Amino acid sequence: MAHPLHKKTLRKLLRNYGLTLHAYQPLDSLYKKDAAYWVTTDQGPFVLKPYQVKPTGIKLGAIRQISRTASHIGKLGHSGYPHLTKWIKARSNRYWVDWGGKPYYLMDWIEGRQLRFEETDFGLLGAALGRLHTASRDRLSKGRRYSMNMARQFQIQDRLFRARLPRAAQDRRTGRWFKKHGPACLALADEAWSMLNNPEVRSLLSREARHPALTHGDITVPNVLIRDDHVYFIDWDFLRKSSIYFELAKTLANTASFNPALMQALLQGYETIRPLEPSERRLVCAFFRLPREAWFIVRQIALGHRVTGFQTTRDTWDARLAAVRFLDQWAAKEPEPAPDQEPVSEEVMEPQSLPPQYEL
Repeated sequence: MAHPLHKKTLRKLLRNYGLTLHAYQPLDSLYKKDAAYWVTTDQGPFVLKPYQVKPTGIKLGAIRQISRTASHIGKLGHSGYPHLTKWIKARSNRYWVDWGGKPYYLMDWIEGRQLRFEETDFGLLGAALGRLHTASRDRLSKGRRYSMNMARQFQIQDRLFRARLPRAAQDRRTGRWFKKHGPACLALADEAWSMLNNPEVRSLLSREARHPALTHGDITVPNVLIRDDHVYFIDWDFLRKSSIYFELAKTLANTASFNPALMQALLQGYETIRPLEPSERRLVCAFFRLPREAWFIVRQIALGHRVTGFQTTRDTWDARLAAVRFLDQWAAKEPEPAPDQEPVSEEVMEPQSLPPQYEL
């Protein structure tokens, strides 16, 4: 458990930025107490935040991780991306300060309001996300097949879910629900694998490495601020090159409360900036329908952990299924041509198959 910073430590950290501390207040996040610090200084208010190290298969330390994140922040800044909370450079000319092996970074304080559950706000959110997924693409080195790699990881989770489901169906807390809805969870995953095996989607997966894009990694309602009808994203700790299609699906699930009108507004805003081809829409649908929350609950049961998230999953299940149907209808529609945008020709490549599972 992280301990709150003392005022003396905050003063020393801010001196690295040439700032003098006047007052401070700890800020809690959705998941963590004292996740950041609001500080007032001789040059105005800022947010000081300990960098959150992300789990990764490549064993990178905290300093190497924030170095990569800071490099991406710099690229976004140079590209003029307008929804970035400004990171402040320290006297060392870096975007972060090393304090006892733990990196901290400083951002401008944005005096804004939270995202409202209104179509106008979700249109703004979608456009901001679309701009992120198109920003700095000419500055990024060749990437990986991020969506394909993610699909492979999800296949492993699905296999584990199928093996663990009988136990979850006997659990006193969740058994009745999984007996009733477990088959639907399996069907949703099977549908996703079938969609990913579509030849056009497979071709898209194979081409993805040639057009890498940056993703925020944690677009949730608390991480969106709006000031004067302008969206700002905060908490950029998970910024990286990754799958824009999974990020779009995850953002829909994390923000719109499975409300079709809000989802439609977000998608329309997104496609005013980055129109999606039919294969891209199908890929978003495939990622969205995966029952990841059910997988997580069953994993908790199997490992003997405290079960969290079950009530939300249970209470929103019908709305989730309706949202899946809405996205299927959206994907089946012909995309509207983007105004004043030239079509981009793509070199045709042989599609690469995912590992065999359920004929995927």
